[in-house]
Parts: sequence; structure tokens; C-alpha cells
Amino acid sequence: MNLKDTSGLNDKFSDESDKGGKTASSRRDFLFSLSFLIGSLGIGVGAKFLSFSAHGHQEVVRHDVTYIQGPDLESVLDYKEDVEKFLSKEVRKSLRIVKKGENFGLVCRLNLDEKSAVQVAEEHCNILNENGLNGAIPIRNDEYELLHNVDYFTGPDLDVVKKHYARVYSVLSDEIGKDFVVEKNRKNGYSLIYKCLEKEDTARLIAQKHLTFLEANNIGLTISPVVDQNYKIIYEESDFLAGNAEDDSLEFEADEESEYFLARNKKVGTPGIRETVKNAPGNTSQTPAEIGKTVTGLVPADGNKKSSESKKSDETSPPVLAYKTSRTPEVKKAVKAAVDKKEEKSPESKKSHKTSPVLAYNTSRPFKVKKTAKIKVDHKEKKSPEVKKPVMKTPVSTENRARKSSGKLIDNKNLSGFRIKKPGYEKRTNIHRSDAELERKIESYINRLRRKGWISSDEKTAWSVYDFTLEEKLVSINEEIPYQTASMVKPFIALAFFSMLEEKRGRFRYTKKNRRRMEAMIRRSSNSATNYFIRMISKNPRGVERILKRKYPHIFKETKIVELIPPSGRTYRNKASARDYSRFLYALWHDRFPYSREIKRVMRLPNRDRIYRGAKKIPPGTLVYDKTGTTAKLCGNMGILSPKGRDGKRYPYTLIGIIERPSRARNYPRWSASRGNVIREVSNIVYSDLKKRHNL
Repeated sequence: MNLKDTSGLNDKFSDESDKGGKTASSRRDFLFSLSFLIGSLGIGVGAKFLSFSAHGHQEVVRHDVTYIQGPDLESVLDYKEDVEKFLSKEVRKSLRIVKKGENFGLVCRLNLDEKSAVQVAEEHCNILNENGLNGAIPIRNDEYELLHNVDYFTGPDLDVVKKHYARVYSVLSDEIGKDFVVEKNRKNGYSLIYKCLEKEDTARLIAQKHLTFLEANNIGLTISPVVDQNYKIIYEESDFLAGNAEDDSLEFEADEESEYFLARNKKVGTPGIRETVKNAPGNTSQTPAEIGKTVTGLVPADGNKKSSESKKSDETSPPVLAYKTSRTPEVKKAVKAAVDKKEEKSPESKKSHKTSPVLAYNTSRPFKVKKTAKIKVDHKEKKSPEVKKPVMKTPVSTENRARKSSGKLIDNKNLSGFRIKKPGYEKRTNIHRSDAELERKIESYINRLRRKGWISSDEKTAWSVYDFTLEEKLVSINEEIPYQTASMVKPFIALAFFSMLEEKRGRFRYTKKNRRRMEAMIRRSSNSATNYFIRMISKNPRGVERILKRKYPHIFKETKIVELIPPSGRTYRNKASARDYSRFLYALWHDRFPYSREIKRVMRLPNRDRIYRGAKKIPPGTLVYDKTGTTAKLCGNMGILSPKGRDGKRYPYTLIGIIERPSRARNYPRWSASRGNVIREVSNIVYSDLKKRHNL
């Protein structure tokens, strides 16, 4: 099933979805799609399948389910991530990337008889079409080849495996860096794997070549090709490069929710998509994934169904406490003292605050401390005429920039551990330079795609690049226009949570369970985890927007957060501009947010990004902090890349790419794959330019 061959089928389902809001789920529609997709696989495949249906009594042939086929491996891997969001955990474990001729494919290894495979494919087809994806069809398991990886070491001790990771990476990083991982196998062991996804003969040649390199460096390991099993990745290049750095100031509390949130969350929320809340010890209510499971392993997106037990728990919940912000007498006293101190400031000190300061979190402070007051000081001085005068800037070290921007420590026992800092935003609002070569290259590339018809005339794009080393905006194309955010809004929600965690201790807790939810929201783009944090932060999504704009008004100028994310992921009303993302990443890089290190940690967890993975010109060893966003109307990626130069130093820069269309794409997989590759190519163009500037 080639990517372009499924457009007719997908158009049918998309048209039905647009008219009635629901796709066809009848067996008649499925059989139509089945016959069409079999035809798209070729006459030979269809003939074999039909021949087996008529004369298969003497030959036992097992069947699996396939979802997509195409010549581009990156596109198939991207689609695999989309499919995984809507299938159960057991089904996800059986997904494999395979090869059939010159095409790669996504297959669920079920090893069923023909009748059972058709039934499972029908149910998978209904689920995926309801969520805007392509269908599924049965396929004989002798129609394709399994792909192989290279195994360097397997053992029960994770620390030992990590040591071998460092040794192998030091020799082979240029060849295997991006796809060198540690997997947890089903025997509770750990394997050091290069996920090359090649045929067995090719994987064997790679293993022999790498064995020669390792032996030359006195590294003795047994290397062999192994079948790809789609095991869980628990350690990869970004973890190794970052040294597994985490926010050491975090001391996680017990896995229990605050009474404040438990009570308020009963009242707030949307039935059918909110996550089940455990009210008391011993509650055995099922999780959303368990509730939605069927006998075939299917589950609606993010657990759309509820069990009778969870409904009963909701109906018998205690009265709801209304959300109300209040200040204790101690906090009011601290606020009054700070305001009095502000009024006593001299004119010289006032001039130093050109913008409204925000309170930055001191990461050296332990997690468990007494409640402290936060003060919002609103300076409204007139701007000095000297600000308009352009000033040529020379590169300044990160340490010097942080030292310049930090304010004085507040001398108050209730405010110890906080510093007043200027809001994190880029120092230049426009591109102050004599040439715009990189910007012209990107514009030329996009215009070339438009002339060829590969990007439609009604599609809008936005691009932004900021170089931290030069402290210069290099690209600003449609940067101020708000676009749909899709899942790129999720780091903003994480920031709102950590800001409220800092401000309202006791009401908000970052437990180990919430940490797993945070990782699910950013790394796996979990919609249920996202809605969980939105409800924890405020009564509704607009409350999250108000918190961000109250605390960081100079960053979130064009951001609109007005809706929860539905199970299907079809969120089109939340908006933000490329400039908002750029300002957010700038402040995050300079640690100007509460728990900046923790936000960066979850943003560097491995995922299917479009600015590093698949961008062939960007070398292994590049640190990446990013978040993707994809719907049938938008394809985007925003993040920070930090490649290493020949001098051993890192040269970080931001890259934001957004492509938006006015209506839903009829063939979502094909559209998202092609636009994702456009962003990858722009990332290649940006890196090639910076490589010349910084001798990378």
C-alpha cells in the first residue's frame, strides 16, 4: 500500500467524516476498503490472497495486519508513532517495520488464520479511520521480510550496558549515533542495539565492519544481527550526551494527589476523555487503557471509555470545593513590604528595569520548603529614546549573559531563594544584519516547492532561527502570525504547571506519578496526560493561558489556549506564533523559568522529531530539545539544536518550522509525511549555513 495509493480510500473516509463527524464502520464499507487496498498492493498479492481464500484448506498460511507501505523509511516511522496512539499496549508490542520489495511497511505481527486476521483488520480500520488515519488490511506473513538490527551486548545490569554504550559510541558515533540505543527486552535484560533496520545480509555486513573497528580499539564484544522486536528504548544518544542530567533539587513526594486537586477535578472536566482519579487507597478502578480494551486489543484514543466502576466512583464523590485564590496574612505582609521597598527605589534603579520583571526559580533550593510569597512588580516606566538606536553586539558567553540579566536578591525571610530577572525574550526584535542569506535560501526552497505543486498555494508556512552564539536572529519568516499549535502547546502547559507548583506549594505536587505523566505528555504526546495537567492548573484551558500571560507577558503575546485536546487529537483552536515559540525557547535555554532543567530534560527525551532524525546533514552528537505537532491541518516542530564544533564547544540555535493548511488533508499520512520531510530539509539548510559560520 504505497503512500500515494491510499488517497482514494482515505478521501472516502475523510469526506464521510467531514459530513457526519463519524466514519463508516459497517462491514460493507470495510469490505470495500479491503478490496481497494488489496488492489493497491498489486495483482500478484491480491491473487495469492484470493487463491488462498478459495483453495487454502491444504496449505496453512498465517496472516498479519498491515497499515501502510511506502519507499520512505522516515515517513513510515512517523506514521508508526501516529498509529501507536490509538492502539492498545499489547498491539503496540507487536508492531514491526518490515520491507516488501523496495517499500517499507508497518505490520502488526499477529500470526492469525485468515478469518481472524480479517476481523482484526476490520476493527483496526474502524478505529484508525475514526481518528483520521488510513485503514488496515490483512497480509500473509510470507509476503514481506523482517528487518534486522545489530546487537553489541546483552546483559541484566543496566549500568554495565551503559558503560559498553560509552565505549562503543566513542568509536562508532559518526556511523551509529542517532540510532544507537539501549532496549529493555522481555526477559528483563538490556540490549545494546544499533537500529539500522536493514535486511539480514546487510545487517551482518555492518556487524562485521563494526567488529573490525572495535577490535582495533581493544574493545572485545560479540556483535551479531538480530531481528527488530520493537522493544522499549530506555537509553539513547541524548541521555548519554546530557550525562543523564536531571534537576537534582527535585525531591519527589509520595504518589498522592493534593486534596485541593482531587476535589476540584471532580467538578471540572469533560466526560468521556478525562482520566480516572483514584480517590482513596485500595481503589481498583481500571485505567483508561484497560477500560477501553477489547478482546482484540483495541483501545480508543487515550481511553475514551469508562468502566461502570469509575462512573460509580464519580457519582458518589464528595462535594466539590470551589477554586478560590487567597492570600494568607503573612503573604499580604510580604507583598506590602516589597511594594513599599519598590516605592523607595531611586530613579537610577528604576531605569535598570526596562521591562516587567518576573520571579526566576533558584534551582539550588531543595524541593520541600516552606511556602513562600511571590511578588509581581509592575514597572511602567517610559522607554528611553536610546533603546531605538541599533547597537552592534559581540558574542558574549552564556555565563556573562546570565550574570548581566540577574537582579538583586530580595532581602526578606519569606522570599529567600528567589531572584528578580528580566523576562526571557530575545534581545533583538528584528534581524539587524547586512545580509539575510540563510533566510533567502529557505524562501527560495519553499517557493520552489510551491512552483512544483508539492506545497499548495493555500498552505501557509512560518520559519524562525535564532543563533545563541551570535545572539542574532537569522531567520524570521511569518514569525508574528499565530498558527494552530497542535501538540506544540504541551511545553507551554508544562511551564504553567511548574509555575503554579512554585507559587502554590501544597496545592500542586510533582510526584513520581506526575513525572511519568509529564514525560508521557512531552515524549509520547499523550492527550490524556495533557488534559490532566490542564485541569490540575485551572478550571479550563483559558485559565492556563491567563497564568502564562500574567507571569510571562513578554513571551506569550500571540498564544491562545482555549480547548482541551480531544482523544482523536483534532485540536485546531489553540494558537501560537513562531515568535512565541522562539521567545519560549530562548528563556528556557537561559534557565529563566521555574524548573527549567526539568522541562529541558523531558524535551530531550527521544522521540520522532523532524529537525534532527531524518535530517541527514545534522551529525550525531547533536543535543536536541524539541516538541513536534501534527494534525490533518498542521505539521510543525519547534526546538533547540546544540551541535558540537571542531573546537569541542557547542553552538546552540533554535529552529521553528510550521506548515498549516486551511482544511483537513484528505490523505493525512501522505500529507504529514511530505511536510515533515520539508521541515527536515529546512533543518539541513540551516545547519549547513551555521556549519560555515562556526566551523562545525
